[in-house]
Amino acid sequence: MHDVVIIGGGPAGLTAGIFAVKRKLNALVLEAGEPGGQLLYAFWIENYPGFGKIEGKELAKRFVGHASDAGVQIKKEEVHSIEKRGGNFVVKTSDAEYEAKSVVIASGAKCRNLGICGENEYMGKGISFSANCDVQNFKGRKVAVIGGGDSALKAAIFCTQFASEVYLIHRRNEFRAEESLQAELKKSNVRLVLNMAPKEFKGDASLESILLEDVNSKQTTELQVDGVFVYVGNTPTSSLASKLGVELDEKCFIKVDSMQRTNVPGVFAAGDITGGILQVIAACGEGAVAAVKAYEYVKLQKA
Repeated sequence: MHDVVIIGGGPAGLTAGIFAVKRKLNALVLEAGEPGGQLLYAFWIENYPGFGKIEGKELAKRFVGHASDAGVQIKKEEVHSIEKRGGNFVVKTSDAEYEAKSVVIASGAKCRNLGICGENEYMGKGISFSANCDVQNFKGRKVAVIGGGDSALKAAIFCTQFASEVYLIHRRNEFRAEESLQAELKKSNVRLVLNMAPKEFKGDASLESILLEDVNSKQTTELQVDGVFVYVGNTPTSSLASKLGVELDEKCFIKVDSMQRTNVPGVFAAGDITGGILQVIAACGEGAVAAVKAYEYVKLQKA
């Protein structure tokens, strides 16, 4: 019997584990892949307190090391289901079954793929989901940002500080981003490529161009670029929570209150799975709160 099972080994899950064991809870972190979450795919992280700049993999390594040293048990197992059994929960993986008094869901949200030819082939070889992390790899070179929301416009404007040419590709002729951002975009030297949909990524050892299709005429054109940043939204990994009866919002992110509690007593959520500001520091803060509230929940159940 575990006091808390934490699903997800990213910043939110590892932080929840650290805070849980410091309160003497028997905590288990389950992560399908390598612990570290999205940090593993970031070249570097800036503005994380205590580090002016640090590689994503290095920060992930330190998170995992801290959690392990604190006594957090981390297992590389993919969770298939969470069930309510009496007053407790049963978390099932392909390898085992774990019973817990509480659950913290910190399974994150994945950047949405375009699903076009060449995307997987050039991931990390010219294609990225984070301009903040990777644009400095393309100093003085041509890059494109794909998307039409706030994040896409911010990324395009940010890229102008480093790249020689920045293209913003959007399948419509207007943006859904805030008006203030659109005004800022007009003042920048970002080149707009509107009413165009990406159809294929091309290159050799690394990305060299994007094949674009006009959404109206269906004519294709090829845009030569060295790097592409994809900002077409995030897909929360919330199917397990939904099956448990946890309430989701219209975008399928888990609904939580200010204490990271879901509508299911004993179930908490933290990090990107809750939507909001998708930043490492925000995930860590939510993970800490979720662990403290799980501790209070378990303590109350024992009373």
